Amino acid sequence: MLTLKPRSVLSVDGHFNAYYNTEIYVFENANLSLGYSYLNAGSQIRCMEKIQIGNQCAIGRNVMIMDFDAHTIKYEDGQTNSITAPVTIGNHVWIGCGATVLKGVNIGDGAVIGAGAVVTKDVPANCIAAGVPAKIIKTNVNWE
Repeated sequence: MLTLKPRSVLSVDGHFNAYYNTEIYVFENANLSLGYSYLNAGSQIRCMEKIQIGNQCAIGRNVMIMDFDAHTIKYEDGQTNSITAPVTIGNHVWIGCGATVLKGVNIGDGAVIGAGAVVTKDVPANCIAAGVPAKIIKTNVNWE
């Protein structure tokens, strides 16, 4: 299912394949850029500000990619959290089944995200990150 709200922008560079039961939701004034990649069954992309997905990305089943917190949190001192922050996924990135990529994350080219990982911080290029929260478990990797 694809939902584009008013003044949202969806750009597709090449062929982007979204399998069955996927959801792509682009909120008002948001910008989603998709490269030549695929989004496997049951996965979701929810874009409230800006998400970029590069070329040759393999996004597994039931993956969630979102650039926002879903709601505002008000702290005791009256401050509120920053609800959105852009997400960038480089080229040739593999995201394992059931992983979650949260706001403000940059995933470098050639990185691998383990199944079930929750990515809350940047992942450098050619690294494997896994766990909850995701941590770098291997560097200098090259997957095919």
